[in-house]
Amino acid sequence: MVHRVLLVDDEEAVLDVFRALLTRSNFVVDCARNLSEAETHLITHQYSLAVLDLSLAHGEAEGISVLDYVVRQPARPKVVVWSGYTSQDVKEKTLVRGADVFLPKPVVIRTLLGVISGLLESPAHQVSEALPQSSSIARGMQSQVHVVS
Repeated sequence: MVHRVLLVDDEEAVLDVFRALLTRSNFVVDCARNLSEAETHLITHQYSLAVLDLSLAHGEAEGISVLDYVVRQPARPKVVVWSGYTSQDVKEKTLVRGADVFLPKPVVIRTLLGVISGLLESPAHQVSEALPQSSSIARGMQSQVHVVS
């Protein structure tokens, strides 16, 4: 089964890196930079997973609005929220509102791929094999491991 993933982040570089890696892992990936773009994608497609930044260009409220919109979908996708705001209050707020997982930024590629594998019940080796070992971006992100229990 091919899974469709919606990435929501206002940083183009973040979207580019994770879109490329997830595409290499055989996911169909759509990207949105704000609530409006996310709504448009969610109206036209069903997603297995949504990965979204809590703090978008218009602040945390926009990220929460995206989360609220995603979890109200009839075919509700699994939801991973990532954020540079890592207080216990922020984490709890996202989980109470329906996120399945909260990850602090910076997100390590292997950590995200492992979380996705777990949520979608895919063998972990299928997504992690797509990680380019020679990529300087990948090496830099791998060194910043942050796991939330």
